[in-house]
Amino acid sequence: METLLRTGLYSDLGFSDGERTENLRRVAHVSAPLCKQGFVVVTTATPLDPEHRANVRRIGGGK
Repeated sequence: METLLRTGLYSDLGFSDGERTENLRRVAHVSAPLCKQGFVVVTTATPLDPEHRANVRRIGGGK
């Protein structure tokens, strides 16, 4: 699945800090509506920065 996302949704992103931040933002925005519809969404993105984790939770409506 990661290969499909890397060649599609993230195809314009590299691995700089800013691009990793954008990658996480996109993951959160894709996951949030699925969660709201009752799907269980599991992602493998692991934001190490506490600010990134907080942003993903804010977008997803988590605590």
